[in-house]
Amino acid sequence: MAERFVAVDCGKAETKVSVRVGSDNSILSSSFATRVIERDRNGNEFDDLFDSGNGNYRVEYDGKKFAVGNFVSEKKGYTSMQNSKKDMIHKVATLTAIGSMVNSGDTVRAVIGCPIKLYKNQQIREVYLDEILPKGKVEIRINGKDKSFFVTQTDVLPESMGAAIMFGEHFDEKAVGIIDIGGLNINCCVYRDHQLISETSFTEKLGRNVLIERLRDVLEASEDCEFHTYEIEQFIQQGYITNNRDSKKEEESKGFICDFMKDHLKEILMTCNEHDWNMDRMDLIFIGGGSAMLSDYIRQIFPNAFIPKDPQFVNSEGFLKHWCRANGIHVRKK
Repeated sequence: MAERFVAVDCGKAETKVSVRVGSDNSILSSSFATRVIERDRNGNEFDDLFDSGNGNYRVEYDGKKFAVGNFVSEKKGYTSMQNSKKDMIHKVATLTAIGSMVNSGDTVRAVIGCPIKLYKNQQIREVYLDEILPKGKVEIRINGKDKSFFVTQTDVLPESMGAAIMFGEHFDEKAVGIIDIGGLNINCCVYRDHQLISETSFTEKLGRNVLIERLRDVLEASEDCEFHTYEIEQFIQQGYITNNRDSKKEEESKGFICDFMKDHLKEILMTCNEHDWNMDRMDLIFIGGGSAMLSDYIRQIFPNAFIPKDPQFVNSEGFLKHWCRANGIHVRKK
């Protein structure tokens, strides 16, 4: 039994979890797709196809059985395209993330994130925290192993704050715009000399999943066929649309993908300007999984922008660092 400090950033696309490793106070992080689906009580195809590695989890919680993580492909297992995260999917994903990082009998001090827009209202964020991560004993079974842990202390922090915590040297006597490109949303805010300027913060539905769905719609209309999400992600990653029958069209598609990605990024930047950001006169930090996807295009438009290594873990690791510091513990990233 041990006392564990854990931070969870449960986004619409991925759930990121960071934990303090007690032996040397370093940070260990992992992630899995935020997908949760209840399994048939009598057993079904999940049991035959399931791989319990690589971000895939069999979970039993509150008398129900779930498949959680990368394995889940059914649409109903995805988080909704609504901004509210107060749903079963986020609760089960959060508890799975914690349970995967602690041992049975551990006590847990956990901090989670929420959208900036939600965080601004104290009452709403406290209700959110209580619904997603209630204090007390948690009994959960993950990949055949029973876990029983005690949540003794909880808190919630605004998404994007992780950057201000992890990279404090970038904020000294400066105005810094943080653009956190997540799965559904972008969470954006401006800090001035480490202080959040509340009126600059906003949340909009311009995240990675929105980009993927928009590109899918365009391609399905022009190509007269259906595409899976993993195919769209592959086209984006490689920078062109695979065409085994026409190499000329494949080459021409490079310009189309580039323009499409830039247009989405420009829409994000235009939204920042609409919220009275002076984009050309402040330092910019891009975080979140969507920033990794758009990194080449971000650098083309803003060559001086800072994109951290592993931008998807900035919030969870920043939350953990802040959480431990508040409890008199200093952690370090390996």
